[in-house]
Amino acid sequence: MATIVKNKRVQWVFFDIGDVVANEDKLRFNIYKILESSLREHAIDLTFQDIIACREDLILGHADESPHYTIAKMYLDKKAYDQWHDSIRTYIHKHLTRDLILVPGMDKVLKKLSKTYSIGIIADQPHEIMQFLKKNGIDHCFKIFAISGLLNMNKPRKKIFEWAVNHAGCSFGQAVMIGDRIDRDIFPAKQLDMMTIQARWNTYRKGFIPKNKKQELYLASLDRIKNWQIEPNSRSETADAIVEKVSDIPAVIQKLGPA
Repeated sequence: MATIVKNKRVQWVFFDIGDVVANEDKLRFNIYKILESSLREHAIDLTFQDIIACREDLILGHADESPHYTIAKMYLDKKAYDQWHDSIRTYIHKHLTRDLILVPGMDKVLKKLSKTYSIGIIADQPHEIMQFLKKNGIDHCFKIFAISGLLNMNKPRKKIFEWAVNHAGCSFGQAVMIGDRIDRDIFPAKQLDMMTIQARWNTYRKGFIPKNKKQELYLASLDRIKNWQIEPNSRSETADAIVEKVSDIPAVIQKLGPA
């Protein structure tokens, strides 16, 4: 647990969506499956295991946060790559609601928090994420939706955080940002004097249960090597608290400052 900042009154709690409220692992797995199919269609002899090994090499060797795009560029010509990229974008918009999985226990925690705090979203997501929230019965828990697909502004730019807090009508020091990414959640929020909580959910307890060997291979790889940096390099990247269990969120917020 990181150092707790005390003596601040918490009024608003803002959540990131991807891998905080919603598990994106199934969606990302299917993107790799589409990549495998595209490579095969163009006579590129790479197995799914080869692709996952390449993913790990790119993250470890180059800190690549989008290795699936890099792999596609490595093996496909421009026309084939553009077709693949378009197919991925279409797939995400069409199947986002189906592929995302509500992190177990999140609905109960959101409903509990909404009785004490005002809750909002600050997230890079397409507008279809609203369908996911409604489908899972949690849309009513949120009062502010600072979502990139709705506002045409993205993290880590401070503008989207400022928009959310200004519409909340509180000070930055009275708002908590809960996110998994240091670069897009924790660091920019801290720069604005928001309180911060880094979510670190266990790969196998986020709700995506593998049903075949390829899914098992992908989750094992993800558990070994995360998609992006999770450990801070400096004080400016260090969250005020770390939470590893969804059920612990209310207690951690309470320690940050009384409601």
